[in-house]
Amino acid sequence: MAEAAARAKMEQLKAAQCEGLHAMGRAASSDAEEHQQAEAEAEAEDAVQTEHDIRTAQEAAVSAAMQAMAEFETRRAAGKIDLKINLHMYNILLNVLSNAGLPDQFFTVYHCFQNTGLRPDTATTVALIKACVLNNQTERAYAELIQAEQTQMKLKLRCYSLVLKAFGQNMADLNKAEEVFGRMVAAGLHPTEEDYCVLIALNLQHSKRDRVEELLLNLGEWAAVSLQESSLELIARWFNSPGAGDWIVEHGTVDQEGVCSCNQGQLRSISIGEEGRRNLVSKMFK
Repeated sequence: MAEAAARAKMEQLKAAQCEGLHAMGRAASSDAEEHQQAEAEAEAEDAVQTEHDIRTAQEAAVSAAMQAMAEFETRRAAGKIDLKINLHMYNILLNVLSNAGLPDQFFTVYHCFQNTGLRPDTATTVALIKACVLNNQTERAYAELIQAEQTQMKLKLRCYSLVLKAFGQNMADLNKAEEVFGRMVAAGLHPTEEDYCVLIALNLQHSKRDRVEELLLNLGEWAAVSLQESSLELIARWFNSPGAGDWIVEHGTVDQEGVCSCNQGQLRSISIGEEGRRNLVSKMFK
């Protein structure tokens, strides 16, 4: 009897312990959910604030550009814009207008600039390419880029990125986009994550499997920097496409202990070198 009573007591203790563990688990789960919700709300508030700050800055830029344009028109009407105007001053106004997204006003000033006989420099060309893209003159923007290269002008990465993105918006311009990308690399510039994604999306649209795989391999260089959400969605599109193979795509997180939220697997970081990394990625795409 004593032994039976002891066993019963042990069973009760085990049951109590299990219930306690379950309760702790439920509490931890609830805390985690509340924490995730709080983080999501904080991120949403930050996004709203960031959007507001960007909009405010854009409005201020447009306002300043319009004031500068009004002053320019006033002086031009009074005949005070002469041939001796400084190139630097023209560049300031041209860049203010292109950055503010005012292509019509930009080309009004640019035509005046052309009549001065002043020779454009890098700043002038950068502003012109931006204005051409804004005005849907992608071919002209590309022509200006090529001409600048031919004159050994040092162009910024943004010039190539703007033209690449403009060609990317037209899904039929894959060849032109590839040309711009090639010129960017040939100029010794390093394409951004967004540049890669523009080209990946185009090649994915045209079912260029081998090229997509090559670009994804290079895009992997950005993984250590943390990819943007739009990039992750593009990668998911590829792995969900018919030509990518049989994959299950899930979007999760990895906690500080290296545990994946999708399959609870323990992730580890190892150093395999450049050749090993490329071999690993190539196997993934087979």
